[in-house]
Amino acid sequence: PFLLWNLGLLVALSAVGLWWAWFALWIVPMATWFPLVTRLRNIAEHALVAKDEPDPFRHARTTRASLLERALIAPYYVNFHAEHHMMMHTPCWNLPLAHRLLAQKGLTGRMLTAPGYLSVLKEASAAN
Repeated sequence: PFLLWNLGLLVALSAVGLWWAWFALWIVPMATWFPLVTRLRNIAEHALVAKDEPDPFRHARTTRASLLERALIAPYYVNFHAEHHMMMHTPCWNLPLAHRLLAQKGLTGRMLTAPGYLSVLKEASAAN
């Protein structure tokens, strides 16, 4: 289905003279931006996290993302990654609420958190 959908999209765009749009808006981002963002998020979520950590609050990191970071790097509240690990079936739109509820109960102090994606990258690069 994935290949057929993309072939159909390429054919449809070609039919209206916009064949280049498929490459510009799909292939180029998949070869450049997507791997970069995926790697940044993976570092922010899991780097410098102890492998055999017994505390579930420290299995992943929550990163406080700015509006720009949320738009470009962390859509769908993926920056609330520790909450996602603790409550996997929580819909993405409820992860900020889960974080607030944990904060009200005084539990966020146990979590691994970062003030932003740049700070995690600095910390990870300093550790190497």
